[in-house]
This record gives sequence, C-alpha cells and structure tokens, in this order.
Amino acid sequence: MLACLIWNLVMNIAWFKGWAGGNFWLLGQTFYLINQILVSIPLVFELDFLITHLKPIRLFVLYTATVYNTFYLTSLIWGLVLVFNTDEEEIDKYDLITIISVLMFFFDVTTNISTFIINSCIILKEISLEFFQLLQESSTG
Repeated sequence: MLACLIWNLVMNIAWFKGWAGGNFWLLGQTFYLINQILVSIPLVFELDFLITHLKPIRLFVLYTATVYNTFYLTSLIWGLVLVFNTDEEEIDKYDLITIISVLMFFFDVTTNISTFIINSCIILKEISLEFFQLLQESSTG
C-alpha cells in the first residue's frame, strides 16, 4: 500500500511538477488513492471493530473500487484492441486525435496502476471476507 502511495506522490510531485500546477484530476486521483488506502487498512488487517461498524462505508468503497476498475480495464482493453487489432488500411485512416487519445489512454493506465492495485485488493478482500464468513457459518451450524 505504501509503495502505491509513494508511486503516486513521486509521479505527481516530481514528474508532473506539483500535480501540474494544481490539476483537479490529478489531485482528485491522489485524494481518492489516499482514501482507498485508509479504508483498506482495517479491511486488510481484519480489525473486527472497524469492519463491523464501517459496513456502509465499506459498501460505498467497494462500489467505487468496482466502478473505477471497470473503467480502468475497459480503457486498457480498448487501447490494446485499437493498437494491436488493426490492419494497415485502418492505420492509414488514423488522424491526430485518434493517436493522441490512444496515447492518453495508455498514459492514464500506466500512471494510475497504483489505484487499480489498491482497488483490486479491496475487491478481493471483500469477496474473501464474505466467502469465509459463509464457510464459517455453515461449519458451525
């Protein structure tokens, strides 16, 4: 988790010169990542008190993680299909806007990999908690 946050902060502070002068999208991505990390800590370590009392927040975080990762994977697949599933005649038809949009998608995919990783951990942990809870309840009677 810490590596994902450090990746995002180094990228935004050093490479983008301070979130590109206060770009709201980059700032929002960083705040979203910090929020997801803070919510995922009690989830990963299975702190009973926080897990039971934060159920509505956990459901909202699970929903946002699922939506974020869906859009992330959709853009990744769309970019890969656009680049690798074209023939020579279609490549000649590409205009500047198409090339820039494909480059922007790949840039966005690579720079937001840390948020995708944290969201994937949240989704897998929530699924595993429900699965193991069902197993535990069925084994105890």
